[in-house]
Amino acid sequence: MPIAMSDPLPTKRQRRHKRKPPLSATEVRFCVLWVDKKNATQCYIDAGFPEKPNRVATAKAASELLKKPDISAFIRNLQTAAADAAKATIEVIAQGLARSANKDLRKLYDANGCIKPPHEWPDELAAVIEGVETEELYEWVERPHPDTGKMARARELIGYVRKVKTTNRTEAQKTLAAWRRMIGTDAAVQENKSAAPLVIERGPAHIPPPDDLEAPADAPA
Repeated sequence: MPIAMSDPLPTKRQRRHKRKPPLSATEVRFCVLWVDKKNATQCYIDAGFPEKPNRVATAKAASELLKKPDISAFIRNLQTAAADAAKATIEVIAQGLARSANKDLRKLYDANGCIKPPHEWPDELAAVIEGVETEELYEWVERPHPDTGKMARARELIGYVRKVKTTNRTEAQKTLAAWRRMIGTDAAVQENKSAAPLVIERGPAHIPPPDDLEAPADAPA
């Protein structure tokens, strides 16, 4: 009878690697506080670690904590994320100011001189639109009643007035210039109490305004 052969035994003992536990909530608080304050001793206290006999002992414990690889790595990640977020915020603000300062309202009109519907507005122009208002114009006229034939007064649509409110170009230019340190400090930019510019269009009743003429969803509030 053939002898069944069993699998050979491993020549080396397999080691089980224990996964390192994640940072505790106190350690996470310490890292977040350190990124903001850069004072390890005070961050150690504010994070909620057990109290030490004196300030020197607390400073030593905080210094040892900063030397831990997991702690230092987490702090670096926090700093990188904060830098990326700040950069993104600055870029968004700068882009918004630049669009408002350099807006070209000619792109708001079509070849016939009428205001285009919102879905045809270019992105850089839609971003500086603060609101759209359409007012229908009526007048009272005498006309025969469709049932009785008697003359009766009725309201008749004779046209409309469409108003497109945009951001203030002058203020955007001043703010952008001050930000770039082209004209003094922020105090040099005075608050403008005047209303934002309006683009007004009047149209006859036979050319009704488009139904979708509303402020775009991404327009600033």
